[in-house]
Amino acid sequence: MKALGRDLRRDPRALGYEQNLWDGKLLSHHLQARYGVALGVRQCQRLFSRLGFRRRKPRPQIAKADPAAQKAFKNLRRLARRDDVDLWFEDECHFQQHGSRCVMWVPPEDKDPTLLHAPTRKNVGIIGAVRPADGKLVTSPAKVFDEISFLEFLMALLPHRRRGRRMIVVLDNRPLASLHRLGAGLPWSTANEYGLSFCRPPVSPELNPIERV
Repeated sequence: MKALGRDLRRDPRALGYEQNLWDGKLLSHHLQARYGVALGVRQCQRLFSRLGFRRRKPRPQIAKADPAAQKAFKNLRRLARRDDVDLWFEDECHFQQHGSRCVMWVPPEDKDPTLLHAPTRKNVGIIGAVRPADGKLVTSPAKVFDEISFLEFLMALLPHRRRGRRMIVVLDNRPLASLHRLGAGLPWSTANEYGLSFCRPPVSPELNPIERV
């Protein structure tokens, strides 16, 4: 039992299994393969309880996430409470039209009714930014996400800066790449006039407020 308890505290992949979570079926297989003990899945579920394990839903974590960078990024939110900073979180997304099955009238001889959908899906591209201090949301439609559409969005975002504050926009990799491609084409004189600056978050979508929007 002590050896089994040590096994269950390890990642199953470290023991040569493909899955990364322990369950009754995997425990049953593990007991038979390593200890020659045959127990059913239901018995293995009771064995978890006997060893003091509880059923809990784990919190997801991005595989490439850096805990230190996440902690520093959380501290960035304090800027939202400062009187001299206007903090925004930006992202882009596509809303796609997905066909769904519906109820319809069919003749009795049609035993397997089908409904053909269009070969392509319509979609709408949106660039948006949210200000966590007050929930202000600014969005702009875009057919494609490139340096031109990103520049147009910045020009639409700048007028929403609160007076007397320096605007900081948190970007991910895609708009950062657009910034590099823009180069001298971005009217930095206008950006500097508004005190506009950018920063990049770690790989942590769950920490970015615009992802929830």
